[in-house]
Amino acid sequence: MSKFGEFCHTVHTHSPDIVIATESKLTEVKMTTQETAITGYTAPIRRDRTGNGGGVIMWVRQGMFFRQLDAISCDGHEVLWVLVDTKDHGKTAVCAVYRPGSCSGTDTGVIDYLDSKLEEVRHVADNVILAGDFNVHHCTWLGSTKTTLAGEALEDMCA
Repeated sequence: MSKFGEFCHTVHTHSPDIVIATESKLTEVKMTTQETAITGYTAPIRRDRTGNGGGVIMWVRQGMFFRQLDAISCDGHEVLWVLVDTKDHGKTAVCAVYRPGSCSGTDTGVIDYLDSKLEEVRHVADNVILAGDFNVHHCTWLGSTKTTLAGEALEDMCA
């Protein structure tokens, strides 16, 4: 089974409402949007990197009411925003984020971007979920032994 086949199997086993993948390393040449389709989910929303590696991709379960928040610019960062309308929890903005591991611990660009967009997003959403690979460290997370400036910035933003 291919890696994507294994990925689809995992998705179908757990049946999440929203699926986010980072470091998708895709381009339309490597794998078309049609080839990244998952049964039971909408066509994937992608932000492919033009160079090697990186990228984010998101699938939303069919039948869920959502729209991509295109008005929120990505400012060159590897992020995707969607607004999901749920019966039980109102409108939830979901942001898929990839901050490359090659960024230095002092590079807070993606975190600063997210922080600057939160107020804008909160005007249209009752809840906000940030998910992805931030590649930052903070001593209070997952047993990390160090805290980077970027980790501190993310911790402060989420507090």
